Amino acid sequence: MAVLDAAGIAAILPHRGAMSLLDAVIAVDAARIECLSDSHRRKPHPMADADGRLGIACAIEYGAQAMALHAALSLRAAADGSPPARLPVGMLAGVRALRCTVPRFDDVDAPLRIVATLASGDARTAIYQLTIDAAGKALLEGRATVVIDAASVSTAPSAVARASFGATATSTSTSTSTSTSTSNANANPP
Repeated sequence: MAVLDAAGIAAILPHRGAMSLLDAVIAVDAARIECLSDSHRRKPHPMADADGRLGIACAIEYGAQAMALHAALSLRAAADGSPPARLPVGMLAGVRALRCTVPRFDDVDAPLRIVATLASGDARTAIYQLTIDAAGKALLEGRATVVIDAASVSTAPSAVARASFGATATSTSTSTSTSTSTSNANANPP
């Protein structure tokens, strides 16, 4: 059973039409959100190449939308269920330790499961561990950093999550910067 369906997601995130990629939230807590999506199989797909192929690097956008949704739901919970007047604007600043196991995912027959786990955060940045799989097979894993519009929100995602869900999110002052290079991650196979 979904915690939030596509209409509920559309009421929160600014993405519209075909770029609204997530179909449902099936679990959410202070440190983690789990979403489902079948939009990778929709034709035409707004991120597909001219031949209709969807390179696996495009899956990062699915993770980014899950991260944004987690932050928005955390802010809503911290405000006693009332949505904030304006959501902070986040910008994906980088992805590290990216591991892709397939070159494309438009041909994956199963729904995607998108998991974003808050690793650390403050008023200006948040780091999430992303995992995207289908039918139990990992497709993409990595760590994403988001820069947050600090002027529009006075509390960090990790602090908001702790306050709103009554749990402790892990916060670290150092992080490893080991990157796994995926050659031509953005390229689609012939």
